[in-house]
Amino acid sequence: MEQIQQTQQKLSHNVEQIQEVQQKLSRNVELIQQTQQKLGNSVGQIQQKLENVEQTQEKILDEIRIGKQKQAVMLNDITEFKQSVDLSVKQLKKQAELTLDKVLEQEKELIKLKSQLYSQ
Repeated sequence: MEQIQQTQQKLSHNVEQIQEVQQKLSRNVELIQQTQQKLGNSVGQIQQKLENVEQTQEKILDEIRIGKQKQAVMLNDITEFKQSVDLSVKQLKKQAELTLDKVLEQEKELIKLKSQLYSQ
């Protein structure tokens, strides 16, 4: 009988230990579930941040493309302006040469007239 009581006490003790282990396991399971939920939230936040970074990168690339297009347009405008100025300078030089030629012709004519006046 005493042996049965000792066995019962051992079984009771074992049951208590098993219950303690079950409680600890339950707490661990709860902690694991909480951690999984936190990780899930963190992953969601990270994905959102990555999407934001990608959107920002796309905006930057668009701005770079627009900037390059504007540069090309400005370069084209500057080139056309330079060509126009070059043409204007060329035309002005021609006009200046023609005017100078006319002035020289008139000078020659004046000299000729003066020499005719003095020779008479």
